[in-house]
Amino acid sequence: MPGQSGESALTAREADCADWNEATVDERGTLIDALEQAEAAPTTGGSPAVLSEDQAFDLFDNYCSEGFARAFKLYKLYARAAAFQAPP
Repeated sequence: MPGQSGESALTAREADCADWNEATVDERGTLIDALEQAEAAPTTGGSPAVLSEDQAFDLFDNYCSEGFARAFKLYKLYARAAAFQAPP
């Protein structure tokens, strides 16, 4: 992510906690937007649940602050947390 201008060079499925920790606030917001769009895609079986931006920032800040979580994929953390949210 460092050295990139504009949108994040990583896709939502590639980004991990190491990338989150190196990202600027704007890059983090872009990643969260991409994750929300991916999770909010139409599904068969009902409305998908998504996290608020604040919830997503808190989720990644908390998990990614732990050294053992360096390789955790953000999309997996997001999807698991969103599964416990009520649909919009």
